[in-house]
Amino acid sequence: MEPAQERLPFRTKIAYGIGEMGELVFLGLFNGFIVIFYNQAIGLSNTLIGTAIMLAMIGDAISDPLVGMISDRWRSRFGRRHPFLFAAPIPLAISLFFIFSPPQMLTGGASGEPNQMWLFVWLAWWTISGRFFVTLYTIPHHALGGELTKEHNERSQLFSMNAIIGYVSGALFALTVWGFFFAGES
Repeated sequence: MEPAQERLPFRTKIAYGIGEMGELVFLGLFNGFIVIFYNQAIGLSNTLIGTAIMLAMIGDAISDPLVGMISDRWRSRFGRRHPFLFAAPIPLAISLFFIFSPPQMLTGGASGEPNQMWLFVWLAWWTISGRFFVTLYTIPHHALGGELTKEHNERSQLFSMNAIIGYVSGALFALTVWGFFFAGES
């Protein structure tokens, strides 16, 4: 006798997939505009921009397994994954705001030259912070997907919905930003 197949409601699959949108908006904004903004608009050296991003990626290599281990062992009345999912979005939004809002004393204002080292420190700090908060959300989010069902086909459908919503929202985000906000820019 075969065990009954557990079926996830379609709304659960959609809700899980919508969770991917936050990561994609952050990464879309960051990856799409960080070099344009810091190099062309502010004047920070591309070498320093790349170094800040490299430091954030090294931070990811450390924080990803740590957040995974901590969320695996976490115990609360909200479960082990949800506290991280609730804690990450606001600090992530704050980090994104500060990444793209360096203080005028670092940028040199309207007529001055940017302070390369302090601007680099600003970018590195907020990039590392932003990537950490993406990790704080993404690692438990993906782990939660593996825990929602143990049935292979349901899990495949769940992660497929996550990927579809992620790809579609990423494409719509890029189309909106480049096609609407920057239409006519050259």
